Amino acid sequence: MALSKKEWQVEIDRLNSVIDHITINMDLLEKKINNSYDLIKRSNKDMWEQSKSNYSDLDDVVEALTLLDGINSDKARHSNEVKLLNKLGLLKKSAYFGRIDFKEDQYDDVDRIYIGTSTFDDKDGDILIYDWRAAVCGMFYEQEKGKAGFISPEGEIRGELVLKRQYRIFYREIQSMFESSLKIDDEILQSILSESKDSKMGIIVSSIQKEQNKAIRNENDRIVLVDGPAGSGKTSIALHRIAWLLYRYRETIKPNNVIVYSPNEIFNDYISDVLPELGEENMNMSTFISLARSYLGHGYSFKDKYYQMEGILRHISEKKSNAIKEKGSFDFAHKIEEYVEQLGNGLYRFSDLTYEDKSVGSEDEINHLFFKDYSTHSMALRFEKLRTLLLKRLNYLVVQMRRDYMKIPRMDYERRKKAVFLARTTSLQIREMIDRCTRPDFPAVYYDFLQYAGYEDYAEKFKNNLEQNYINYEDIAPIMLIKALIGYKNRIQNIKHVVVDEVQDYSAVELIVITKLYENSSYTLLGDTNQAINYLTGLDTLDEITIPGAFIVKLTKSYRSTKQISEFCNRILGNDNNYEYVDRNGDEPAVIKTNNDIIEQIKNEINIMKQKKCRSIAVITRTALSADMIYEEIKSDDIRRVNVHDDTYMLGAVVLPSYLSKGLEYDGVILVCRDEDNYKGEKDKKLLYTCCSRALHQLTILYENEKPDFIA
Repeated sequence: MALSKKEWQVEIDRLNSVIDHITINMDLLEKKINNSYDLIKRSNKDMWEQSKSNYSDLDDVVEALTLLDGINSDKARHSNEVKLLNKLGLLKKSAYFGRIDFKEDQYDDVDRIYIGTSTFDDKDGDILIYDWRAAVCGMFYEQEKGKAGFISPEGEIRGELVLKRQYRIFYREIQSMFESSLKIDDEILQSILSESKDSKMGIIVSSIQKEQNKAIRNENDRIVLVDGPAGSGKTSIALHRIAWLLYRYRETIKPNNVIVYSPNEIFNDYISDVLPELGEENMNMSTFISLARSYLGHGYSFKDKYYQMEGILRHISEKKSNAIKEKGSFDFAHKIEEYVEQLGNGLYRFSDLTYEDKSVGSEDEINHLFFKDYSTHSMALRFEKLRTLLLKRLNYLVVQMRRDYMKIPRMDYERRKKAVFLARTTSLQIREMIDRCTRPDFPAVYYDFLQYAGYEDYAEKFKNNLEQNYINYEDIAPIMLIKALIGYKNRIQNIKHVVVDEVQDYSAVELIVITKLYENSSYTLLGDTNQAINYLTGLDTLDEITIPGAFIVKLTKSYRSTKQISEFCNRILGNDNNYEYVDRNGDEPAVIKTNNDIIEQIKNEINIMKQKKCRSIAVITRTALSADMIYEEIKSDDIRRVNVHDDTYMLGAVVLPSYLSKGLEYDGVILVCRDEDNYKGEKDKKLLYTCCSRALHQLTILYENEKPDFIA
């Protein structure tokens, strides 16, 4: 619906007034920040001057501590002022994106609510911009004009939604403005989606759809599972949900109470700007292999998921494939759970803690303590209680040995020296025995489990790997599960909300480990089984995630790619998924036979995409081996190789293997299918779909002699 010139002028005048208010506040805040910075410098100088004394007088110490408290308070205030200035800077760039006029029942006044990334009010306390996360703003995303309402902290508020309006604003310029109905209008959405990819993932507050909003604002369910196709905004939903949780529960949830588990460090960098753009500090970001290293320690080298994935794509043996599949299964997890239960009931055995003629505990006594006296506790707590007792006994024993050698005459030097050496040796040996007794070697426990459960071949292979000081990826989660079931979880108690992205690529054992380690947390899980690229351990259906009470949000619309690319990707799957997509037109995907000159064709396609204003171009190969070969053959400074250990999202043209493209998106994608490394058979279908669905605007598939399967 077109707006009149008068309405335009009213909106322009209001925007200028709001920007003036923001500018005044920013100027005042900058002065405050400069003053507080000078104050901190002076306080530090005073502290330094006073620190030259020895603080022998109690009054001096008290005065110094008071000064230190003051400095810390000034630093905290300065930090808050800087954060507020950043928020105002974001508002000044784009003050708001939506407006609703709401008339509450039994009142004549109509509230005009302008919606932006954070709240801003004038000097009189009148709210000029409402934070998009405020309860009243939910109507903008979910309700049409007419009878409407929302749930406030005071209860349900009912009334009439008189007007819904959308804006695109850049500083003092209103670039577009129009009335909108139930859904966030496609005019805004089309404009956003058609832009080239010149940065990392951005915010979507101006284009959140109704079904996305339900997931973002859910506060009734401990677990929210978002299931949707490539490009449906799953990751954006999770990040905006984090921002909403930080707003809704600001007194109890802070950014350091939230962690996101993502496919790789590149993806972590790709999403790292979203929360800061919403005026929030970033949450913790990690990967499962990073969790494993911190949880299990660094005693061994761990083979990561991508080492495993590369092996799978390069056709490892059937025996190895079966091992990977079995070790990631629910059945394997249940066997581990049964084994750990048996350990706690008496299967775990101890031996005498005796060296020479000195002892701190017999086998029978230690077993009785562990399995009888301490039986009501977790195994981890039992180990700690036992350790405390044994170390006390060792200390007493050391005291006794000291008394014994002190009785030896000083003149009997050799005898006294021998007694001291024996005491030290005995103490060290018994302490090592206590460590072995009360600090389980979890890889060793896992090896015992494999033998106990009848996996003799797996046990022998695992033992050989340990002797070479490494652990294969498929063995990492089972070892972590053993440690978690024994009760070691203390390091991560402060986490209150966990996001798991690409959940379909986690094995059953990995998911159980995460739920054990964060058993008191709430969850947002994001997945699409059509993108389960590891066919050995990936989930065929998200219903396999056996977490009771999950609230499932089914997304059916993709917003990433053009209509032509979306239809092409859906044909690869070849099933009746009924996915929808935004009706944004572009070029048809090109499927090109290269006549054995694939490198020149890649260079040509990169140049074509650059001419079409593509700022991010991905040359995607099936394996890392192919990526290395192509990168070496191209030999150009204009293209970079993305590796497993990279932690930065790169713009421009890049070469990367299929599994590193998970979660990322590019203006243009060139999928390279060499004959020796092509997509063949049902096992590669989801991988092919995943790679093609990375493309926003341009998609080209290059092959040598044989076209990839599933491409018409």
